[in-house]
Amino acid sequence: MNSNDKSPTTKTLYLIDYWLSDGLLILIAEDDPEAMQILMDEEGLYIEDGEGSKEQFTKNVISAQKFRLTDDYESGIIEVFCP
Repeated sequence: MNSNDKSPTTKTLYLIDYWLSDGLLILIAEDDPEAMQILMDEEGLYIEDGEGSKEQFTKNVISAQKFRLTDDYESGIIEVFCP
């Protein structure tokens, strides 16, 4: 294999419990660290306020339901559901 060949990156669909209002976050990312970074960069998500919330956020990303995607998609948030 030529070192210049770029194989497509496998992406994952994440279904993440959003502990605020028993909501759900849906996003696409390459891995857990990218998923966490996407959410940390998103304005308006209640993640860092309050003691322990960042730890809970990290646990929810790691324990999220994950579905491997067969096509290449752009990483990012798909939907946020907050009842």
